[in-house]
Amino acid sequence: MRNTLLASLVVSAAGAALFNPAVWADSAKIGGFGASNITIKTIQNGQLVYTKGSDERALQAPLDTVSDLQIEALPMVTEAEKAVAGRDYKKAIELYGKAIQVCNNRPLQLLLKARQLRALDGDNRYLDAVKVFYEVFAASPTAATFELRPQKLPEGNSNLLPQAATFINGKLNDPAIAKAPDARKLLKSLLLEIYQQTNDPKADALARELGGKPADEAPAAGPAATPAPTPGTAGQAQDTKQAVHTAEELFTAKKYDELIVQADKALLTAVNEPAIRLFTLKALAYEAQQKPESAALSYLCIATFYGGSYQTQSAEAMYHAAELLAPKQPDAAKRLYQEIIQKYPHSARADDAKAKAN
Repeated sequence: MRNTLLASLVVSAAGAALFNPAVWADSAKIGGFGASNITIKTIQNGQLVYTKGSDERALQAPLDTVSDLQIEALPMVTEAEKAVAGRDYKKAIELYGKAIQVCNNRPLQLLLKARQLRALDGDNRYLDAVKVFYEVFAASPTAATFELRPQKLPEGNSNLLPQAATFINGKLNDPAIAKAPDARKLLKSLLLEIYQQTNDPKADALARELGGKPADEAPAAGPAATPAPTPGTAGQAQDTKQAVHTAEELFTAKKYDELIVQADKALLTAVNEPAIRLFTLKALAYEAQQKPESAALSYLCIATFYGGSYQTQSAEAMYHAAELLAPKQPDAAKRLYQEIIQKYPHSARADDAKAKAN
């Protein structure tokens, strides 16, 4: 038993173990590779920030690439990891829960919840998985964290789905989500998945909203159909065109922070091609600032909100997002490559994605 590990613990009057701001883990697998003497520092932009041994250099890894945790002072974590490996999800859920209860270190709690989330998903406890996912996502509302969302939706007639939809709807205006428009849209896309699974009539309106179309817009009757003019539409279009032009100029001038602020304002009303261009310029600005995670999120907004109506652009955007995530988040990138293959098999990026996914 390492003295350094024991020194990282204090014991409350009730006898519960409470972690100090930095926490030792004896070992873990990160990105499929073994690591030992890990100090968990924080969660930032959907990444676990940690150091190894006496090396003080901060390293980062996506939460979903961490597994096989061993913490000597919390033996239930090691047992939970073994239970997951053996697909004994109920046991794993219980053990993770006990570890979370006695730990007051927020980064470690979130990591353990991310691990528990996979067990809940494996045990088909969708509503519980959604609630745990939201806690992790709200703490770090990024594209990488969104990839942790539960994957195993129940059958369409399950009462878990409307309960999960009610829960998510109740969280859309939480401060952590409301102040991050892109994160709010990502959370709404999870809501859309649920509506589509249950054939809920609200799915069409939400899909239109996420695609930048009026919720009450009726499909065109045919080639001769002409949409009725909407007051303010011409002015809005001109404003949007000017916003794109301004963003282009700011990018050329390398005024990236100002570009991002202006693009966010314009995206409150911009739709279709102008919105796609603004998301792209935001992504390019973040890339220039060496913020690949933020750039990937902007690209993924294109695929999330315009995946049905602008498939070529969406496939391209998803591919760029995968390329940005690949160096530090290979698992997330691989999922995106596979999604391109499945959703856009005839796109120009499908063959490139196949080469990268293998």
